[in-house]
Amino acid sequence: MTAELSLDEAHFTAKCKELNLDPHRIKKHINRIKSSLELGSAPSIPITDTCRLDNGGIIASSWQAPERVETSGISSFIPAAGASSRYYKPFGDLIKALESADLRLIKSAVTSLFDQGASAWPLPKVLKSVINNTEIDLNPEITKLILMELSLPKALLPCVEEGNTFLELKIIEDLSLSFLEQSFLVISPRMKDSFDKKLKELNADNFSILFQGPKQSTVRVDEKVNPVVEGDSFSVVPAGHGTLLELFPEVNQSNPNVHSVLIRNVDNIVGTSPEVVKQTKKLVQTHNFIRNGVVGIRQAIDNSDFTVAEKVADQMMKELPSSDSFDTLKKSSASLALWEEAKERYPGLIYLQEKIFHLNPDLLSYMFARNSSIETSLGEVYQRPVNTMGMVPNTENNIGGSPVFALSQDIPIKLCIELPHVSSKDKEKFLIPPEKSTHFNPVFAIAEIPSSPNYYEQFEESSWILAQKTYKGQKVYYHESVLYELISDSLLANCSFIEVPRILFNPHKSISDSARTSIERWKH
Repeated sequence: MTAELSLDEAHFTAKCKELNLDPHRIKKHINRIKSSLELGSAPSIPITDTCRLDNGGIIASSWQAPERVETSGISSFIPAAGASSRYYKPFGDLIKALESADLRLIKSAVTSLFDQGASAWPLPKVLKSVINNTEIDLNPEITKLILMELSLPKALLPCVEEGNTFLELKIIEDLSLSFLEQSFLVISPRMKDSFDKKLKELNADNFSILFQGPKQSTVRVDEKVNPVVEGDSFSVVPAGHGTLLELFPEVNQSNPNVHSVLIRNVDNIVGTSPEVVKQTKKLVQTHNFIRNGVVGIRQAIDNSDFTVAEKVADQMMKELPSSDSFDTLKKSSASLALWEEAKERYPGLIYLQEKIFHLNPDLLSYMFARNSSIETSLGEVYQRPVNTMGMVPNTENNIGGSPVFALSQDIPIKLCIELPHVSSKDKEKFLIPPEKSTHFNPVFAIAEIPSSPNYYEQFEESSWILAQKTYKGQKVYYHESVLYELISDSLLANCSFIEVPRILFNPHKSISDSARTSIERWKH
């Protein structure tokens, strides 16, 4: 049972509205946190198997979409509001020393960083001068500038020895992808001036800004699950990348030619080599091939022409690789009678859902119960967004977001699961053995823009994680919605997992990942 929030209702509502937060949504977030803490553990999603090449869960990179498939209709979508706390973790002692204004502690922290090899790290201008010259005058003006540099969002931090930022590298990369319709940066509203200035300096005319504002935010709570107060307001924090799905319609409104977004994390630096461009284009063509077919099926079903819909599905299956070895979803369903009837009448449409999107029969049964029509139910199934997840071969024993078959409230699903939702038992069984964990998610995905701006919000309850942080010396919690679980869930989307090479995966999670790296490396 969900625990109820114990706050004065009028006071809580007023404080939320002062910050343009939705009180109902924030209350849901806090109640979920309260229930999770009372249970004493984060909710997990049971895994039944991993998605692999040998069981049909992943389409091999050797498959190539037909050359006739265009690359149009795609925009880059880059979440760039993230803080630099994890990247700049080695600077924790320096930040505390700077905030204390204790010159002895500051010099000690600087010396420690130098001993750790910080002189080889790409650093902001003032901090770099201090690390490389320990005799510099650490006056209040200098310490204030360093604190400001260490508080910049990750996108505005240097990531190569020449000082170029993550944002600059992303602009260079996007310019090399000539097929992109436009590029969209998602930032915090408070950083608008900084990003506007940087985009103007770089002549990045193809970049537009979207804001991760109040609707995509939540509040921090303390150990008693009461909102943390700063000054006279609640302490506000971004509510996870899953909330960025609410911004997708703004992309289409800004550019009607865009039907899908290529989601690219700002710290996943892959460069502009011909092979990177080739592989990115290949993933885009794969997505467009699948989406074009689904759009054709949608149009035929809208016209009640199931003969044409079947032909489109049959043609797609002739060109797409599929495996007959996977049947876990079918066997575990309680809705086989309806499924088999639908398969007899519309074999192509069902076979495509079964082998490529791994739809569970229970969803078709649920839709059928609402409208008593297989045809209408199939229309709903194919109206779901088409999403394509790039899966990287796990050649280095990575553990992170993983493509799996799982159970959501006892319903078999396919999704890219995040580690907080994996039990220790399932982690040992499925995510550590190399024969099981053959691929993982490199945050390289293409998602179709749903017609409804709130399409994913209704499914948020099963795809959130409890974030626990130390904020200003205090243990805090907050609600984070998970982007990749939402867009990869086979109950929510016509999603396929496509193998992509590791050349498309090079995240910079710690500043040491950027050590002694020149911009020239990423230009070739």
